Amino acid sequence: MSTRRNWSSCKLRVFALANKRDELELEHRNMASLLAKFRIDYTDLQVVPDITAKPRDSTQNFFDSLIADFKSNDENEESSGKVIIICISQMSLNEKPQIIIVIFDFKIQELI
Repeated sequence: MSTRRNWSSCKLRVFALANKRDELELEHRNMASLLAKFRIDYTDLQVVPDITAKPRDSTQNFFDSLIADFKSNDENEESSGKVIIICISQMSLNEKPQIIIVIFDFKIQELI
C-alpha cells in the first residue's frame, strides 16, 4: 500500500482478535512480531478481547440502522449503482458482521 501514491501517507491500524482476556499482552506481542516479519509498518495495533462475546443491544441496533438502506432479500435485484447487501443465509448475515460489531463496540467502550 505504501508504494501507491494515493495510499502512501495513510496510517494503518491493525485489529487483532483474542479469545482470552488474560492473554492480551501475549497476543499483542505475537501480532507485532508477525507484522515486523512481513515488514508491515503500522501506526496502531489493538487486540480486541473476548471476540466471542455478544455486542451490546445499542451497538447492534446502531449497526442494523447503518446497513438498513443497503439490505435486500432479493438476489436478482439490480443495484443501479448502489451497493446492496444481499441476505443469502441467516448464518452469513449474523456471523460475519458480528466481528465488525464487536470491534465497533470495543472502540466505543474505549471512548466512554
